[in-house]
Amino acid sequence: MPDTRRRRLLRKALAYFRNYRWAARLIGFLGLVLIISFMFGQGFAMLREAEASFELLLLLTLITLSLIGYIVGWLIEIAGGVLLTLAGLIIGLFVYFSPVFGTMQYALLLSLPLLIPGIFYLLSWYNKIRRRELEI
Repeated sequence: MPDTRRRRLLRKALAYFRNYRWAARLIGFLGLVLIISFMFGQGFAMLREAEASFELLLLLTLITLSLIGYIVGWLIEIAGGVLLTLAGLIIGLFVYFSPVFGTMQYALLLSLPLLIPGIFYLLSWYNKIRRRELEI
């Protein structure tokens, strides 16, 4: 009897693992497309107006970090989740407190598409670990 219950829990954990992983992949892809289209549509003109090149360099570095986090997340969920979540938090705080960008709309526009897949990658990793514990 406990063996069938364990198998049922294992199947349920595996289903959650797959759902969170694919949700993170799809939302992450759409988020990066949104950010890149924003950069081409409106962001580059705003970045040209930025007087300090440090802000431009930092923002582009964080967007590159998020792209790397998304790619790494396809293979290693925990690393991609941590990179995307940190990049989303830092981009959101940077854009909100920046004198050049400084609006909540831009902060949410640039941070939420990175935070949501990062959290999904972390949930996927947690469910994978839980599945391994049930197998033992």
